[in-house]
Amino acid sequence: MTDDPLAELSPLDVRLIQQLGFRAYHNAATQRSDWPLPLGLTAHELALYGEGHGILHEQPESGDIFLQRALRGRVFVHAGLVMTVDRNGCLNDHTIYYDTSTVEGDTDHRGLLGRGYTGKLRRRLSPTLGDRFLRWCDLPADSPSSLVA
Repeated sequence: MTDDPLAELSPLDVRLIQQLGFRAYHNAATQRSDWPLPLGLTAHELALYGEGHGILHEQPESGDIFLQRALRGRVFVHAGLVMTVDRNGCLNDHTIYYDTSTVEGDTDHRGLLGRGYTGKLRRRLSPTLGDRFLRWCDLPADSPSSLVA
């Protein structure tokens, strides 16, 4: 784990979230950031952190970090910011989904992963299929520690 918001340890999608959060909570007078999430994690490590702190949810809210689970395996492979939750529904009488507007990195205009771009997308996420939502705002501002710029 590192205090550097530019840490190359994180994939591009998580690095975008780190940059946004770190800068949004940066105090120029103290040269510190009160962004409550540890830096340098992967999407999967963010899920483990959220689960350990009781902030991992199955229903999204605006401002949450979404964690998209791989189609195969039990690993989270992508993260982004939920801007709005536009609608929800159920497929096949058992697969719950949420249509969301997101901002995410390391994707493309179609939502394909690993494409290196940042953009606003509409993404369907499903807790039934393993997707989760990290409600970071439920953490105290000094949760891991105040981070130095």
